[in-house]
Amino acid sequence: MKEFEERFLERIREVSGNEDITMDLRFDETNIESLQFIELIIDMEKTFNVKIPDEKLDISEFDSLAQLAELVHKLMQESGV
Repeated sequence: MKEFEERFLERIREVSGNEDITMDLRFDETNIESLQFIELIIDMEKTFNVKIPDEKLDISEFDSLAQLAELVHKLMQESGV
């Protein structure tokens, strides 16, 4: 899981342009706007080879980066990635 978290954070930092992002931040603390969030979701799908459900394509669905990470990790496990 540690390896996954490091890669996850790397992708978020790349998309957001914010090197200070940590896993325990809430989304409203990251300054990630809604368009960046969609870009982030697309990046997560490509990077981790998962399909995030349409109902989760709203930033308000997640309180924190950790929640998004949990979803992506769960989807990876379900798909055998």
